[in-house]
This record gives sequence, C-alpha cells and structure tokens, in this order.
Amino acid sequence: MTDPALTKVKSTEPWRRRLVRSLLYGRNVDRAAKARARVGLAILAFVAIYGVIGGRLVMFATGSDSHGARRTASQDAIATARPDIVDRNGEILATDLKTPSLFAEPRRIIDKDEAIELLTATLPDLDTGEVRERISSRKGIVWLKREITPSQQ
Repeated sequence: MTDPALTKVKSTEPWRRRLVRSLLYGRNVDRAAKARARVGLAILAFVAIYGVIGGRLVMFATGSDSHGARRTASQDAIATARPDIVDRNGEILATDLKTPSLFAEPRRIIDKDEAIELLTATLPDLDTGEVRERISSRKGIVWLKREITPSQQ
C-alpha cells in the first residue's frame, strides 16, 4: 500500500539524493536502531582516540629521560640568557651580569650549628643570628647572601 503521491515524489527526487538517503538510512531499517548504532560508533571512536592519547602519555612518563633532560637543560640556558639592550647606534646601554648567590636547604642540614660556624667563618659579613633564623626554618630553600664574589664562591 504505497501512496501514489509519495512514489511520485521519490521518482522526481534526484538519483544522488536517493542514493545518499539509502546509504544513510538503509531500506526498511528502524531509525532508532540506526541511531543507537551511530552513537555506539561515536563512543568507540572517542575511546580509541583517548586510548591512544593515554598510551602516549604513559610512554612519555616511563620512557628514558636522557634526551628530555638534555633538551630541558639547553632550553633553560637559552631562556635565562638575556640579550643586551642597545641604542639605535648599537651601543650597549644595559647588559646581563651573572653573579652567584648563596642559598641553603634547611631540611637537608643535619648539624645546623656547624653549618652556621663554617658559613660565618667563610663569609664574616653574614649576621650569625639571621643565618641561624633562616637555617632553622622549615622552608625548602632560603637565601643567605645574594651576589657573592668569585673568591667567596
């Protein structure tokens, strides 16, 4: 029992559109079943993509760090090197001077009194009370003196 008006519409429809419609929806197939199949296929595709991404992350996390460590060290050196500031004639107005500084890791110091004695003997301009206070803290790193000379280093 086909409707003659419906068959006439189908026959006047271009053959390309009829082909696409039959490929997408099939012939006499339940649209709800097709929709469930498409949703399942989309879920499967997302699981596969995230599985590949997760696998790569695990591979990078467990892989050897020799190449990555070398690359990171060279990038740090490049990132910390500042270019000179010059005027329009090319004369240097400001430059970057690298100077060493003295720091301590209080959590790693076993004998704090001995460390304070050795530091104040080497650097007499350090205040003993201030050094004791900084080394006695529970911080990870404390700065004891900035811009020390090469002989003090």
